[in-house]
Amino acid sequence: MQFQDPQFGLRTGYIETRFVRIERANLQPLDLTVPTPASPSTPGQAETGRESGAQSAPSIRFDDDEQAPGRVFLDLNWMRVDPLQEAQAYTFTRTLFGEPATAATAYPELGNAQSVDVNVAVLLGAQLGLGIRPLRIRFDSPVGLAVRIPHPTLTNRFGSDQDATESYRVRSETILDFSAIYSYNQPAWRIAVFGGPTYFRLTQDMVSAINYSQFFNLVGTNTINITTYQHNEVKDSTIGFNAGADASWFFTRHVGVGGGIRFNYGTVQLDEEPLSRVPVDLRVGSTTFVGGARFRF
Repeated sequence: MQFQDPQFGLRTGYIETRFVRIERANLQPLDLTVPTPASPSTPGQAETGRESGAQSAPSIRFDDDEQAPGRVFLDLNWMRVDPLQEAQAYTFTRTLFGEPATAATAYPELGNAQSVDVNVAVLLGAQLGLGIRPLRIRFDSPVGLAVRIPHPTLTNRFGSDQDATESYRVRSETILDFSAIYSYNQPAWRIAVFGGPTYFRLTQDMVSAINYSQFFNLVGTNTINITTYQHNEVKDSTIGFNAGADASWFFTRHVGVGGGIRFNYGTVQLDEEPLSRVPVDLRVGSTTFVGGARFRF
């Protein structure tokens, strides 16, 4: 290239290019616009603007003292139990004097019961937890007895009698409800739903034999009277399930009241019912309505 040297006149030369490192920030375009001057404001207005710009948006949160305790929950309830077991009837038939002789038992539908209910739950996270509920329920009821016995020498001359056990037979259910819990816990209230497996242990007195006396003659009289009976205690266990919901209202941080509904269900299979000597299924479980004190820690 040619260029004019102030001292030596017109000269000829060349330009050598080399690698030049330029920071990216230097390549950013510059803002060459001329800012518009702001209108003057009073000192009071300027000061107010600075103060409002320095303040951040207020945040709403509960202090630690206002947060609802939510780690351990204890429920102490008075409950009403509606058992699921319906009426039962069993029959044993054998051949006697060449004709069928029959013995039968009738267990009535279990009535409602009332008891104390305790439930403990521990939260493992913000809303999920585990709970356990031990329960023992006892039912007492009479058992109906009946026999039908043929005449020793005459055909179609049956005698029969009906009675009931003089003392109530006992049925008890030992229950352990294990539950996974989803709860929504607030300072003034709490709602929880839960469900899981249940362990049932059934113990029941059942009639195994009916004793009777018989009076007959050759002209057709055949009188039967039930005298005593024998009974066996059957025991068995099974795994079922449970589900329910509960609502609570807290008038202090740790103490409140609440109520709910709970359901558990299972089937105990007996290899041999004592009287009929055949396999049977016994239903265990109940629908319970609970209400009482609530504690949280």
